[in-house]
Order: sequence, then C-alpha cells, then structure tokens
Amino acid sequence: MADLLEIRTFIENNLDYAPVNTTWRETVDKYINDVYFRIFTGKAYDFAQKIAKIPVYKDVSISNASWNGASGSPITIPIGQEWPVWCEGQVLEIDDLEFDIVFRKDATTIYVKGSHSILASVPAKVKNRYIDMPADLTYILNVSRRTLAVTARNVGQYTAVSRFEDEYHNLPLDEVSVPAYWIGADDNHTISPRNISISAVAAPAGQGSRSIQVALAFAERGANQDYRFSGLTNELTLALTDTQQLQVQHTNDFTTQGLYKAVFFRSKDAGYYTWRRLSVVAPDVASTETHTLSLSNLQANTFLDDITYPIYNGASGTTQRIRLYPRQDEDYELTVRYVYRPLGLNEDQDTPTLPPAQHMILAYAALEQLSMQTNNDSRAGYYHAKMVQMVEELDARYLTSPARRFVKGFMGNGLTNPIPMYTNLRRLP
Repeated sequence: MADLLEIRTFIENNLDYAPVNTTWRETVDKYINDVYFRIFTGKAYDFAQKIAKIPVYKDVSISNASWNGASGSPITIPIGQEWPVWCEGQVLEIDDLEFDIVFRKDATTIYVKGSHSILASVPAKVKNRYIDMPADLTYILNVSRRTLAVTARNVGQYTAVSRFEDEYHNLPLDEVSVPAYWIGADDNHTISPRNISISAVAAPAGQGSRSIQVALAFAERGANQDYRFSGLTNELTLALTDTQQLQVQHTNDFTTQGLYKAVFFRSKDAGYYTWRRLSVVAPDVASTETHTLSLSNLQANTFLDDITYPIYNGASGTTQRIRLYPRQDEDYELTVRYVYRPLGLNEDQDTPTLPPAQHMILAYAALEQLSMQTNNDSRAGYYHAKMVQMVEELDARYLTSPARRFVKGFMGNGLTNPIPMYTNLRRLP
C-alpha cells in the first residue's frame, strides 16, 4: 500500500528534475490525480462501484396557494398546510402551468422561477419529477427498487430508456403509476460565486499563530436534503495571530435563486491541503460568522472529523439527474448502483481507493505524462508499458461485470440474464 507521499517520492526519484518547492509538489499531485480519476472511472471495476439509497416521493396536493405573480415573490399557503421539505429543485403545478421551485423558506412559503398573474387560494401540486443522483456519481450502472421480502408491487431492476426513445414514444411527463423505466434528464448546474469577504478579528489569547486559506461555494439543496456544491472561489489566505480568529461576512440575499452559501477552509502550513466545510448559510440570511481554527486543533487532527467538517467533493456544481416512467405513485427508496468519482489525493497521508497491489500504477501513469512533457520519448514509452501491464492486471481481476446491453445475442459468451436487455415499452393502466 502506498500513500500520496510515497507515490510522489517514487516519481521524483525517477525524474532528472525534481525541485523542492510547493509549486512542483502541486504540479506532480495534479498529474497523479488526473491519472487516478481517469483510471478509476474509465471502466466499471468492482472496487469503483457504489450503491446509494435515494428517496423518491409521490405528488403532494396543496390547496389555497396564493401568489401575487411577480418574479421573485413568494407563494404562500395557510398555516396548517405544509410545503414538502423535499420540494427544492422540483416542479410546482399551479393554474395549469409548471414552475421550478428554487427555495423553501419555511413550511408555508416557497419561491419559484418565473412570473404569472395574481392567484389567490388556488390548488397546486408539487411533483418529484427529477431525481438527483449522488454528487460523486460518474455514470449509472443500474437503477432498481429493492425490497426485503417478496411483494406484489412491481419492483426490481428498472429498464434504461434513452432520451431518443423517450421522445420517439412521447412518454407522458405526468403519467403516474408503478415505474418500470428510468430516463436520463438534464444535469443541474450550480453557478459559482466570485468572491468571499473575510477578515481577522479579535479572539481570546492562546489560539496560536497559523495561516489558513478560505473559499466560498454556492449550494443547492436536493430532494434528499443534501447539498450540491458549486466550484469554489479563488482562495484567500489569512495569517492569524495568537489573539485572532476568522470572520466571514455574508451580505447578499439569494432567496430568489435558492443559493445557499458554504464556507470551506484548508491550512497548507498545517498539512491540510483538502478543502473542508465550516458552515452552510441559508439563501435569505445575511450574517457574520466567526471560526477560531486554533493551532492546537489543527495539530490535534480535530478537522479530520468528516462528519463535522465534510470534505469538498470536487463535483464543481454538476448534478446528474434522472426521472422515472411512469412517475412514482408512492414514497420509497431507489437503489442506484454506479461508478463513483473518488476523493482527490491532496494530503501526504491520503491513499488511493485502488486495490493496494495496484497503487503504483498512478506513479507510472504520472511519470509517462511528465516524461512526455519534457520530450523524453524513450522513458515515456517505458512507463506507458508498465502502466498498461498494471491496467491489464486490474482488468483481469476486477472487471467482472458484463456490459449492460449487447446488440446481438443478449448475454453472449456463456453468460445468462433472464431479463432481455431490449424490451418493448408498455403502457400501464
């Protein structure tokens, strides 16, 4: 097993040029992570797969919704009714029109994109049409509904339908029943902020002298109540003295866009190269927050707690989505199996989530790229051959899942699958 430091050291020992400075370290780490992501997600290796449980919800009918129709104005309902907590990012049908819900301020108030005429005490319906995939998803392998016991409901593997097939058959968006198919939908992309406002303010003595980097991301909240983060702003570095702490100012109101504000930090001097989350502030909140980030906590591994300080996943604001056909008529959990994108290797102690015997494939692949950069073709060829050899070992040991669809013969080469990969679309009553 090799960690990032060992992989980087191996690379430097095999290069003619390996200066000792931060810029060179970051350059080598970028090459390592580039080949890491490409090898890890390039094929459906067993070790690169994950299963996630994703809640889906039936439609919720609302009565007596009121809206003045102006863009950016709230839609309210009387106390006693409640907008579903999962409604952000979903669809509101009101007055026979559909609007995208951007923010649920509270149980009786939401905001949508668009404008309309004045509406008073009219019926409305919230639809969970779009299902957000996990933030670390690269591509989907299977969507199904799994149960603990045999049930009369139509459960099990759902059949993938292409968007071309969806359009060709004109599958109704508002048909509600027991789902049998899943269809890719447009990705959702969260825009990135441009700046963050920070400063050093007074704190009790004993914090220690330390240097930290701070950045801001926007976030949107999905139906399963997790946050989907944008790219980060350019980092700002703050040198804090023994009697200072970090202060972050949030001055903008993003209610009409539904953008939460998330603060991330790292401290390269203390060995923290990975971005970790400090806080998330609601779109409608203008506030000032402070964080001590004391030297003793930096040295005591306090911030390795990824429950309290979740790691930035590097998804840069893109969330893949699907929809079910027909749309679900009850609340339950989908099971999604997928190839995931691993967290980056940023800190010396980080280890790849590849099988331990194949960790050094990253060194050979990065050495190939670095040799090509310096026009050393003979070395590039040698490292390429070593990398190919190790990829073939990965394929032989861990590439055990057959392709999802075969154009001819369904599951060939002695493999069997009781469910034909090409099935006729059927309408459900």
